Amino acid sequence: MAISKLNAEVKSESRSKKSASVGGLFPRPNDAVALVYDIYDSRGRLVPRQKVYKTATEKRRRALAERIGKQEKIRVTSDGDSWVNILWPLSAVAGYDHTFFDIIEADPRFYATGTAYPGDTFQQVRTEKDYRQNVASESFRYFVMSAGGNDFIGGGALFDLLRWRDEGDGNDPTTHLNVSWLQMSLETLRSGYQEIADDVRRISHGRTAMLVNTYDYPIPRANGIWLGKPLVRRGYNLQTDKVLIAKILKHLIDSFHAVLTQVRHITIVDVRNTVKAGQWTDELHPKGKGAEAVAKKFKTAMGVN
Repeated sequence: MAISKLNAEVKSESRSKKSASVGGLFPRPNDAVALVYDIYDSRGRLVPRQKVYKTATEKRRRALAERIGKQEKIRVTSDGDSWVNILWPLSAVAGYDHTFFDIIEADPRFYATGTAYPGDTFQQVRTEKDYRQNVASESFRYFVMSAGGNDFIGGGALFDLLRWRDEGDGNDPTTHLNVSWLQMSLETLRSGYQEIADDVRRISHGRTAMLVNTYDYPIPRANGIWLGKPLVRRGYNLQTDKVLIAKILKHLIDSFHAVLTQVRHITIVDVRNTVKAGQWTDELHPKGKGAEAVAKKFKTAMGVN
């Protein structure tokens, strides 16, 4: 379904219900774990994934994707965090835009589906391996995975990685980070990605190529739950320390990229310096043109311009 058409349906449904939800569901970011969203109903109760998938909007989207998938398309499956799936268009009423994977899904040249869920952490993806059924079918040319940001880029993980502002030298980002903790987190990501890459290669008999992305350099916001607040709690001033904070976040993203280069059997889609200022929905999620720019890089990696 074209993004514009589905978005119009969601807006219509939202107006008819006169509420800030679709089907009575509300996505809320988890302030403790970056890139993770929990879904609540109108009574404030946590909604399990299975119930989310039963909503009318999600049923329509998946049913159409199945029909499209029977045609000759470039077949792509996915797993990971909210960079892949933010439950759009359910999340549109909360101000969130489509993801890069939603854009690929809307491209008529692709059949794109997957098991990514905004409530999943990297460890959950690694442990549960929900992608296996699709990948093992050997019918998907590409497997897109975006995960790991919750281990180092924001929320409680970022707070743990940061040293107090006055403990660093104000210039070198490594003096402002618990380097040993960061190295341990990155090694967990490296081993996890390698485990998944080996698994994908084995169960697809080498027929499915695995594409993974770096994240782009994020921009903290005042009262931002994943970057702004952890930084302020550690004594950083978002204005006067703006240059230093940018160096710290750049170091974290670049370190993640360096780790990915050590993983065998993957193709890295480098999206650093892709999402411009003003193209972020919040501190960590691209919107509009930003998501389109990320999608374009993935399409290029899949041989489509």
